Amino acid sequence: MLLKLFLALAFATMLCGASETLIAYWDFTSGKIDSVDDKIKMRFLGSTRIVGDEKTGKCLAVGITDKDSPEGISSFEIHPELSPASGFRLEVRFRLRKQTSKQPFLRFFDTKNINYSGKNPDWHKGFLFQLVRAKNPDNYSFEACLGFGNFSKSAYGTCVELEPGRIYTASVEYNGTDQITFRLDGKINRDCKLEKIYGPIAKAVNRVVIGDRIGSTWQRFDGDIFDVKLYAVDRKIALSVDGRRAFYRNEKHGQLEVEIFNKSKNLLEKATLKAILPDGTLELVLALPATGKSTVCRFPIETRLEVGKYPSQLILSYNLDGKPAKEELRFELLICPIEKDIMPVECDIGGDFRLPTTHTLVQLSPVFTKYNGAPEQIIENFRLLDSLMFQGYKVWDLCFPGCLPKFQNQYRRVGRDGNPYLGNTNLDASNPEVRKIIAGMIRQTAETFGRHPVFCGASINSEVRDNTLPSFHNDEVEAFRKYSGFDIPEEVKGKLAPSYFTTKGFPISRVVKKDFPLLVYYTWFWSRGDGWNPMQTLISDVYRKNIPHDFATEHRPAVRVPPLWGSGGNVTALAHWTYAYPDPINIGANTSELQAMAEGGGQNIRTMTTLICYRSLSAPIGVKVKNEPAWVKDCPHGEYITLAPDLLMEALWTQISRHITGITFHGYDAIIKRKVNLAPSYHLTNQETKKALNDVLEKVVRPLGPLLKRVKERPAEVAIFESFPATIFAGRGSWGWYGWIFDSNLMLQWANLAPHVVYEEKILRDGFGKIKVLFMPHCDILSEPLFNAITDFQKRGGLVVSDQFHVPGLLPDFIINQITRSKGTETDKRNFQMAGLALRKQLEAFYTPYTAASNPDLVTWVRSDKNADCLFIINDSRTFGNYFGQYGLVMEKGMPNKGMVTIRRNTGAVYDLVKNCAVPFTSENGITTIPVHFTTNDGRLFLLLPNPVAKVVLDIPASVKRGSSVELKMRVIDSSGKAVDSIHPIGIDVKDTTGRTTDDTTYAVLENGVYSAIITPPLNAKPGYWTVTVQDLASGKTVKKNILVEDQQSEGKDNG
Repeated sequence: MLLKLFLALAFATMLCGASETLIAYWDFTSGKIDSVDDKIKMRFLGSTRIVGDEKTGKCLAVGITDKDSPEGISSFEIHPELSPASGFRLEVRFRLRKQTSKQPFLRFFDTKNINYSGKNPDWHKGFLFQLVRAKNPDNYSFEACLGFGNFSKSAYGTCVELEPGRIYTASVEYNGTDQITFRLDGKINRDCKLEKIYGPIAKAVNRVVIGDRIGSTWQRFDGDIFDVKLYAVDRKIALSVDGRRAFYRNEKHGQLEVEIFNKSKNLLEKATLKAILPDGTLELVLALPATGKSTVCRFPIETRLEVGKYPSQLILSYNLDGKPAKEELRFELLICPIEKDIMPVECDIGGDFRLPTTHTLVQLSPVFTKYNGAPEQIIENFRLLDSLMFQGYKVWDLCFPGCLPKFQNQYRRVGRDGNPYLGNTNLDASNPEVRKIIAGMIRQTAETFGRHPVFCGASINSEVRDNTLPSFHNDEVEAFRKYSGFDIPEEVKGKLAPSYFTTKGFPISRVVKKDFPLLVYYTWFWSRGDGWNPMQTLISDVYRKNIPHDFATEHRPAVRVPPLWGSGGNVTALAHWTYAYPDPINIGANTSELQAMAEGGGQNIRTMTTLICYRSLSAPIGVKVKNEPAWVKDCPHGEYITLAPDLLMEALWTQISRHITGITFHGYDAIIKRKVNLAPSYHLTNQETKKALNDVLEKVVRPLGPLLKRVKERPAEVAIFESFPATIFAGRGSWGWYGWIFDSNLMLQWANLAPHVVYEEKILRDGFGKIKVLFMPHCDILSEPLFNAITDFQKRGGLVVSDQFHVPGLLPDFIINQITRSKGTETDKRNFQMAGLALRKQLEAFYTPYTAASNPDLVTWVRSDKNADCLFIINDSRTFGNYFGQYGLVMEKGMPNKGMVTIRRNTGAVYDLVKNCAVPFTSENGITTIPVHFTTNDGRLFLLLPNPVAKVVLDIPASVKRGSSVELKMRVIDSSGKAVDSIHPIGIDVKDTTGRTTDDTTYAVLENGVYSAIITPPLNAKPGYWTVTVQDLASGKTVKKNILVEDQQSEGKDNG
């Protein structure tokens, strides 16, 4: 009987059965403008007329005029009966014409007059229904404005595209208490839950007007109206399923929550709630809540079903004053694809999913931080979460309460004089009152949406520290005194200390004691004192405490700060973005800094590449060049253009070469054109960039995501030291994106020295580990403990490389003078490469890196697990192309490149993990050599193993009952007859009896020699043989086996 109960149900509309009475009907197709029962007499206004004939169909053609004069039709008398106290539903059948006016409102029906606040009480009686034009042509939203006597309440539908010349049916329904529902052609456009119970609308005191507004500033409908129907709707009981309606396949203990609200003053009794669900019918006998109260019922949901949308129904039967009555609610339950082990890939807020991303940003916390917990916003977000879950997405909250003007203006940072800083609105994040308010709002967000399993993370307070300043409220002053034992030094004025040149008592050695007062203050300020790190901790803690499942939090840009542990507080992930120009391997430098910052708190790493280019840095506006790009004519003044496809491809390969747990992109509107551009300053100027992004995500990130997330970095042997004291006292630091420190990272990458970044706290806590070479750019100032540690490092054979700015007491083993960028991108790159190769040559007698390449445009990176190496090779050979290379600022065109890459290890097999095949190599005397060939800025991922793969083994039972679970075990065996015990990628393909790929199909990795998977054939799957194929993603070898899925109904609802 499974599913047969639902074949007769209507499609997913929230239609509660209730008493509806038609109280007014205008049928213009009959040629008349009076109501059908002739009780409401109407007259024409302006040039409005009935047009058409019996053959073409008649309608009310609302007149066209340039004058401020009325159109449509109007009643002769006032009809208060058209304001039913119980609630109403107004239905309009209409057709838009090609636009003839620029007016923003197109009114269908009006007994109210205005849709804004006003003092005249007559303006707050009756109601109106209209279209509101959007910015984009042919896009509109619905608006209803209801009068309640001395105030009004408006609600808006979701923006839709309405085609001129096409006939539509629109309706608005008010349930008489707290909900307004818009429908288009019978389907819900939007449910608007009002913030409280408003009760009946006030009786209209104006005439009825169809096709325009009652009063001045006319708002004529721009088209034809065929008929208008007004119903009185009397709902004694409100049924709602406002929470989640989506469940993962095989999810345990899924429950549907049904709310019953009693708005009747009559005696209601003998209630039975029947739920017609995908696996059958359940009934509950219950006591109805008292008048004005609600109760919640919960039904278990059978989730062992095929992925799909299942029409469902609730029927509440009860006695009203001794007579039978009922309410109905029809809706869809969504059974969603099972969760997969994936590399999270996210692109902006509001993406329309034309990219193979896995996560998106949704504004959940703003429901409380900006909209005061508006019920319609809550319901709309639940429906959005359901929809995203069904499409296979996960959701992060865009949580930026620290950026809200209402907080920034009220809780200001103050200077020593006690007055707010002029022109600075950076929130005083230490203020106890605002911390309490924000914590409460986040708690509401977590408690409201936290049980929805698709809600998995929050991005917290982006870019809040750029304008941070010391604040001298009593709280901060006292907090520093408690931390240090002394008052804030008089010299403190900004977020950095005065220059060491002008600081009284600054040591000539430029080696600063840890208790130097300014160093103590700025260590406190950047680690906790400006309030932002504790604020991110507070928000993260509130989320994670109040959400029952695993929940991630991130802060970005996490290294746009001095090199000191603590950025982002205790969020679970640190993130940062950078630009893939002039050099795409920029993202490698960012990632190294993120990893150094995360050493303090053990956070995960998420990196972002922007999909935009600043026009000023790539193709300046107004600059004329030969062979001007064609896109300039279409976008002469655009500030941000699309990133070149080759740069994006190389940047993405650089991202995944490092150990990260999430990939993000910004600039969706620069690669995909959509109807509503959420970032109008971003312009799509290159269609190939989206293709390049899709290609790498589909062919590399998706199949290898489980591997990329797990394989760790090798211990650092070459590290760049970034000095906190030099940043504070000498104005140094990369701030996550520029300068000599940042460029030195690129220089060492081109030399294939695999540079990591290390902070002072790491060295003082853990020592130097396996670091053999320490590069110290812009280390004008050091702390005394760090200086002593470096001196000891050199005594033990460690090598120090510095620039000309090192502290006087330091004796570097090698010196590389600072290389300053010019406007000659090609020259700059060559200078950095030559300097890097020269340093590598100098180091030869003392240190041999793990990899080498025959030319510096072959950039390598290695991550390892046990006896396996993941070798990434990225081609950085580029020239000036014809996209924006003509301007000579960015070499944006990838070039062919070939050469040899060596790695210091013995190897039995080398596999291309993208092409799933073996590649040629030689292995002699502890050196493995691999030839490579590139046609553009692409990448390679080779897996090096001690022995070749011999076969793939799959252990699977012969049969399984529908709805029952079965375990599959997979192993990859090498030529020695042993299981490969390093992290190893596989692909699993599962097809059902019909040959359709099921959502059990996934990518995974073997760990410790084995991978186990559980599959549960759905209860409503067709019986027969399923096929399971496992592919080794290294060698390409496969194994295929069948399993018989037998016919058996579930014996119980609970599959937990």
